[in-house]
Amino acid sequence: PLSNLVQTAEAVSSGNLEARSTVEEQNELGTLSDAFNNMTEHLLRLYNTSRELNRTIEVDDVLGVASEAATAFAPGTEALALIADSEGPALHTRPDAPPALRHPGLRPAPDMQLLPGLAAIDPQQLTPVDAPDFRAAGFQTVYATPIFRQRQLAGALIFAHPDPDAFDEAQLQSLSVVANMSGAVLANALLYRQVQGDAKQRQAILSSIGDGVVVCDERGRIVQLNRTAEQILDLPDWREQRPRFDELPLEAVPQAREIFGRG
Repeated sequence: PLSNLVQTAEAVSSGNLEARSTVEEQNELGTLSDAFNNMTEHLLRLYNTSRELNRTIEVDDVLGVASEAATAFAPGTEALALIADSEGPALHTRPDAPPALRHPGLRPAPDMQLLPGLAAIDPQQLTPVDAPDFRAAGFQTVYATPIFRQRQLAGALIFAHPDPDAFDEAQLQSLSVVANMSGAVLANALLYRQVQGDAKQRQAILSSIGDGVVVCDERGRIVQLNRTAEQILDLPDWREQRPRFDELPLEAVPQAREIFGRG
């Protein structure tokens, strides 16, 4: 039995988190084997959660991964995000969230002073919060951690459970790890959403201009063309080619007169 434990420990330390001890004796070695297997299963869950989060960029999908990971440690737990935007805070849930999270008190966002109170909290720490709107929706235990985007408070990641005092110390430690990983990915997701929104706004402005407009970066590489410029330059696939400005088929036009002069 001891040799089996040693071999399993060596396999896990080499990166094989699927390895499990097969010791089943009803003594101290059997207890140690169970504890070791539980610890390895815990590490495997966190590892898989990290991999899934690294493949996710949309806010609701991140919450889906976080909810699944939280449920593995504390069944019945839901991960939500209270995100502050230009129109005020809005509550986000996983795509297949239960009906309780569509409670009128939680839409469009909970009426609580949650975000200001989290501004001074360590983003790696889960904090219990008083959330009457969540209680009205059937969630008796609510923990939250702040989400910062470019050092500015952008929202909160929330873990809610229908039972009172639902999390013990071990579960809170596991949820804190999930919150730490998910919060970092949510911050990137919010930044990505902001960049995408800014890009759509710039494109709308450029599309409304009748003249051809070419936008370049500091190295002269084209980063934006409006529709008129695409047609004039015959560059419908410029996003794939990413040409430089000096590579465009342009000809200088003699200036007949000064624009703001008498000619």
